[in-house]
Amino acid sequence: MNAFSIYKPFRNLISTLGREDALRVLWAYINYMQIRGFEPPGDIEMGTQFLNAPMPEVVIPPWQLELIAKEVLIHGGTRSARGKTLREWRSLAKLMNELRELEDTLYALQGPGKNIMLELNRIAHRQFIWQAHPMKSTALMRYLKIFDTPQIDEICRSQTGMSVQTIYLCGMCFLGHFFGSPTVALPVNSEIKQLNNEDITKFVSFCSRPLNEIREILKSEQVFDDRFAYAFNSLRAFPLIQMPWEGNDAIVCPVVALLFWRITGGLYYSLCKHKQFGDAFGRSYQAYVGEVISRSISRPDSTVLAEQRYGHKALQRDSVDWILAEGDFALFLECKAKRLSWDAKAALNEIGPLESDIASLASGVVQVYKAIADYRDGLYPHFPFREAIAVLPAVVTLENWFMFGPKIRELLHNAVVEQLKESNLPVEITEELPYSVVCIADLETGLQCANFVGLRDYWDGKVRDAEMRDWNWSSYNHHRFGDNIKVKPLFGGDYKDLFSTVEAI
Repeated sequence: MNAFSIYKPFRNLISTLGREDALRVLWAYINYMQIRGFEPPGDIEMGTQFLNAPMPEVVIPPWQLELIAKEVLIHGGTRSARGKTLREWRSLAKLMNELRELEDTLYALQGPGKNIMLELNRIAHRQFIWQAHPMKSTALMRYLKIFDTPQIDEICRSQTGMSVQTIYLCGMCFLGHFFGSPTVALPVNSEIKQLNNEDITKFVSFCSRPLNEIREILKSEQVFDDRFAYAFNSLRAFPLIQMPWEGNDAIVCPVVALLFWRITGGLYYSLCKHKQFGDAFGRSYQAYVGEVISRSISRPDSTVLAEQRYGHKALQRDSVDWILAEGDFALFLECKAKRLSWDAKAALNEIGPLESDIASLASGVVQVYKAIADYRDGLYPHFPFREAIAVLPAVVTLENWFMFGPKIRELLHNAVVEQLKESNLPVEITEELPYSVVCIADLETGLQCANFVGLRDYWDGKVRDAEMRDWNWSSYNHHRFGDNIKVKPLFGGDYKDLFSTVEAI
């Protein structure tokens, strides 16, 4: 039995669904899980086991609803077959069971020798984004501050025809609308003073495709093997669909979170091919990390030092990006905006893409160790060496690489050790000064916790504890501090200033 024949019954079940009806149901379920206070339409029967679950996403996972939305756009009909509607709980439950069985069967086709540790990595990147990247102002402001610099804004205008702020203002208007309805009628006219109709038209072109076009794109991305559920879904690039809705031309947004991700982290993919973008993006991200530090740390004995040039004129080099010193402790932070590639997230049998990305991350770790070696040699003019100061290295990534599980940690450690040897640095330094990799979202929270207990206490509690060292940062924060520390949005005031007058379209 080949993989496509296994897929066909699921496809046939999807084809009995009316496209409009099914997309509206998917929109309602995902919004219910993502938007506090969302009231689903009264004609949609949600099962009590879903409504009463402490974590509804365990019963109806949104990442599987995203996949179903893709399948509905490809195979859904203009009308439902008699009695076939996802508005009925039993129909949705049956479809979810069919999808789970399909995924399990396609995975089982790989036979013995499957790499379970890599499968855990794939699962993490498919599922955890729904918890790690919620539709909140914190993430919105993080990416806006990184993208909204003069140089990146100029690149954005050249690549998209819109300024960064225009993309965000349009995105916020559409998001506000789609929180309450899955569609907006065409043509869309702006009633927002900061936007004109040309802005709206450009944004729709940027984020949407006509139904026939997106169907062909999505079909071309289908793979019928163990990657079926992990293949890239172009709804993440084009979360808005231009299609008929109740007899009228409309724009449909079945998965609102995908629109949010498109205008935040997803904007990167529209700009990254510009030859000047990489350097500008790296500098802006580094500056953002510095602003996070300055807004999080207020202890009187804390000192924050930015990157500086040092050494003889002919051999000058840059110091570590940021030094955060407090009493007898100093944290050396290196900022890395590189993302894990989609192939690295999705591959099960081909480990090359993951090894390549891990090697890049390892180079950031080794870069911090080189910086510490220079500091110990007295080469840092802005931070003279003192024997009494304990130092730890850390790499701050823009996105969460979900560095947990023995296989991923082993790949990173092996890459770090290999590069340390190539740099003539002692591999024992990883035990003396254990490195850490923390994403910026966790650093935003973690530094506020550190401001309460002290930087050394906070960092040692994570990296020098045998158990905690293997935990992810958010779990460590929750385990250690619970609700005892009130974490605030660092840029909440900026958010209100920018978006307080923006309303839904």
